Amino acid sequence: MKATIIGAGIAGLSLALCLEKQGLDYELFEAAEDLKALGAGIVLSPNVLYIFDQLGIKEEIESSGAVLSEFQIVSSQRKSLQRITNETQLHGKSYCAVGIHRAVLQEILLSKLQARKLYLGYKLARLEPSPLSLEFANGITIQPDCVVGADGIHSQVRQSLEERGQLRYSGQSCWRGLCQLEAADLPEHVALEFWGNGDRFGIVPIDKGQLYWYAPALCPAGQKDASSQRAKANLLELYQDYHPMIKRVLEATPDAAIMRHDLHDLTPLSRWHNQTTVLIGDAAHATTPNLGQGAAQGIEDAWVLSHKLKNAASLEQAFTEFETQRRPKAKQVVQLSWQIGQLANLKNPLLTMLRNQAFRLSPKSWTIKQRKRLYFVPASAELIQNA
Repeated sequence: MKATIIGAGIAGLSLALCLEKQGLDYELFEAAEDLKALGAGIVLSPNVLYIFDQLGIKEEIESSGAVLSEFQIVSSQRKSLQRITNETQLHGKSYCAVGIHRAVLQEILLSKLQARKLYLGYKLARLEPSPLSLEFANGITIQPDCVVGADGIHSQVRQSLEERGQLRYSGQSCWRGLCQLEAADLPEHVALEFWGNGDRFGIVPIDKGQLYWYAPALCPAGQKDASSQRAKANLLELYQDYHPMIKRVLEATPDAAIMRHDLHDLTPLSRWHNQTTVLIGDAAHATTPNLGQGAAQGIEDAWVLSHKLKNAASLEQAFTEFETQRRPKAKQVVQLSWQIGQLANLKNPLLTMLRNQAFRLSPKSWTIKQRKRLYFVPASAELIQNA
């Protein structure tokens, strides 16, 4: 049995690597003609680091990015609201988070795969469920054994399952960027998120002297900046009352390095699979980025699905067990991320004052407990036992 993966994003690449680890065959199709170094930064949480450790790439990931021992939520003037340790125990070993450039992560994952199994320039045009066949925009048609849709929030594979889902706009647009800046008042292994009224600003080290930043703010859907220069000017005005560090970060960012996207998630689907096709990652359960778990949940999908494909008696059993195991956590992540986004971007000054006070007073033990639940990943032995 060969798994045909549609989409060579982080979820698709991770699944390919997990399948190789299990000794299973696969082929990976990507619409883009080449995998360019796109995107900004990403935070890989302890659940991801655990999986990458099992795949033998954890040390390379850590040495290629910045290990983040702590996450701090602060007010717009950098008064502490909450300090969260990223160190988490998983199956007897300690894991932290890592900030890394998305392109660097992509390169590491690609370097571990067999190049002959990656097909670029294959945009899916049509999926026929019975008998199963895939037609690509370049005119090539194949008859795969099974299909894994890892093709993102606008998944073509999902539409073939007649599970279109609804994109839900969060009310927030998010600017992102990268800059080179070494600041004495920015701890090397700490990520910061500043909370204001209707907007936030996050700063994440991803390499020595290199920072990834993100700036979600309340906006009507579909707004665009006239140019990258205009985007920077707008951001400097929007965050002018924030701590001076924000201005330094924005001024150190090349105009061309600023990107903007509206933040959406996906309403729950009634199912993620049929007898021969299954969805993973954003194709199944796209989330807003407020928990830093978008890519992480796709990687967890890859980890669990590869074990189910290895150990189940049939495809239908593998897909059913995969969805049964993964759906509750993915649903929880989508819901919690949405709630945090609405809370973090409150605009009413009285409500933001109450919110900040509540975060200052929240027990550390409660935060640790929630993080342990969020970062838990089943070990291989547990997945095999439950197969």
